[in-house]
Amino acid sequence: KSALLVFAGVIAGGFIAWFLSRWLRGMLFEVSSVDPVTYVAVAGAMLGVGLLAGLIPAMKAARINPVIALHDD
Repeated sequence: KSALLVFAGVIAGGFIAWFLSRWLRGMLFEVSSVDPVTYVAVAGAMLGVGLLAGLIPAMKAARINPVIALHDD
């Protein structure tokens, strides 16, 4: 579930950055506002961090016995 949200966020962020690239030109230093390498690098970093952030709690939750978790509630 978290992977779907991460992918949706990266895709939405990419489209927003592409549409706002005209206004971003003044804030960029030695990089084109439509540089594909930068877009791919940032998207890859965001995907990696987002998937790792969802993987760590999922691995912790997978170690818990469901019967014990339901019994404690």
